[in-house]
Amino acid sequence: MHHIRLMHPGFNKILYSALIFVAILLFSPASSVARDCTNLGCNTSVFFTGVYAEETCEIVINGGINIDVIQLPIISTQTLRGAGSEAGSKTFTIGLKKCPINRNIQLKFVSNLSQADNTTGNLLNNTGVGYSRNTQIRLRKKNGSQIKIDDLTSAQNYYIPLSGGVVTHDYIANYYSSGLATSGQVRATAGIELFYK
Repeated sequence: MHHIRLMHPGFNKILYSALIFVAILLFSPASSVARDCTNLGCNTSVFFTGVYAEETCEIVINGGINIDVIQLPIISTQTLRGAGSEAGSKTFTIGLKKCPINRNIQLKFVSNLSQADNTTGNLLNNTGVGYSRNTQIRLRKKNGSQIKIDDLTSAQNYYIPLSGGVVTHDYIANYYSSGLATSGQVRATAGIELFYK
């Protein structure tokens, strides 16, 4: 299903990109199951979403394309000793290029394919066999202030000068424990929305 939404030119919004945060906590055997779809009737769902806006930017994650996998370090469950514990940070960069000049643009992280915890403002880990329980992903700006998922008030502001060019900001992702963390895989996906002002 392909969605196109027309936005008011005074305050445009575009859902443009996705970040996938993956990691494995120690003491959990990694396992994967491959399926041969050539002889099986495998069904695959593909979703297309988009927004038409008057002006847009290109998103560059870690100097590459507009989708990337951020690999957090492997840590021991002993480092997440209870609710509110944090550990295992990873820095990544998001740049905006080919943007309309002399504009302020806000970058907001959204719960796209992963859910968010409304209390902590973090991304929730996938659930099911093999995934760590009570482990979330917390995002921060370079100055250490928390970025809450789906919250425009904690969005990162990008000012695009008259000279144009690429404008970048650094971000930090780390594990966050909402309780007693168990060993297992960690995987969460954040979408990115740009607000043009």
